Amino acid sequence: MRKQRLLHSAIIGGLMAALFVVFSLFFANASFQAILANSVFVETGTYYPLLFLGAWLAFSVMTYHYFLIDFRLPGPKSFKATLYVVSQLLILLLYVSEPLPHRVDLDWLVNPLKLVILFMVQGKLIQSLLARERLMYRPKPFFYPRGILVYMLTFTLFRMLTYWGLDGYQASHDMFGISLMWTLSMGLAIGLSFSTIQRYLLRQDQKGKSQAFALSFFASYSIAYHAYMLLTYQLSWWDMVSRCALDVFAVWLATWIILYFQINERQEITPYSVDGKA
Repeated sequence: MRKQRLLHSAIIGGLMAALFVVFSLFFANASFQAILANSVFVETGTYYPLLFLGAWLAFSVMTYHYFLIDFRLPGPKSFKATLYVVSQLLILLLYVSEPLPHRVDLDWLVNPLKLVILFMVQGKLIQSLLARERLMYRPKPFFYPRGILVYMLTFTLFRMLTYWGLDGYQASHDMFGISLMWTLSMGLAIGLSFSTIQRYLLRQDQKGKSQAFALSFFASYSIAYHAYMLLTYQLSWWDMVSRCALDVFAVWLATWIILYFQINERQEITPYSVDGKA
């Protein structure tokens, strides 16, 4: 079963990567050469092969992480796939809408539209190849207003550390209000995503949930986004790596705080009890 999931995830990731490269070829980033210089990969002609390989890996990992919720999440296949896609888009749409100097007006339309189309394709493929219908197990969903607030405050705190403490790549200081609104919105999106899937994560103990959501689910999106930035533009590697690391740590810390103050379900469930196969 594990090999089959890996194969199906790689197939889905490859199709998404191919579509992403097609989008990049025919609907090139409007921000190319707007403010930032193109990366060395663009200048040497290795950009598109590396873009495909990187996107294939990233989309395959994102797709494989559907396995984290498939066993416990009840409902028909279409509902399960849609819920997972929405949870991803909540985070990724905010990432590609981050107010940065190289963004141009067209970016605010084109980048989100590309993502929506890509993940609509992913949702249909997950529904066909990975999702398993499960109608019996029905855990009660939880919505954490205070938990969402923790994500908003924690993410904002660490982003302000990135912007002001590390002098990271950011919008001009006179746009601080817009940057602050974005960080709060990003924290809100992460909190909503956590509220959507946390009850259905495979491991329900505190450590398992923290690792699954922050270090697997969220980390894959943050790493993919910042790697794409480095691949496309001439940016400081230290800047992007530190931003990514602090984002992931902020989400892990917020998740740990939330789970520490709630009742833990310490029973772990094996995914193989569904089909009896290892």
